[in-house]
Amino acid sequence: MRASRLAEISRTELAELIQDAWLSRASKRRAAQWLSEHQP
Repeated sequence: MRASRLAEISRTELAELIQDAWLSRASKRRAAQWLSEHQP
């Protein structure tokens, strides 16, 4: 996501992008723990 396009997405979509990016880099254990704590 380019900074120049941030105005085109909602705050919720931005949060999802950040979470997905973090999950792609986190260890499997930490990602699984985070997901179990934050799933609706």
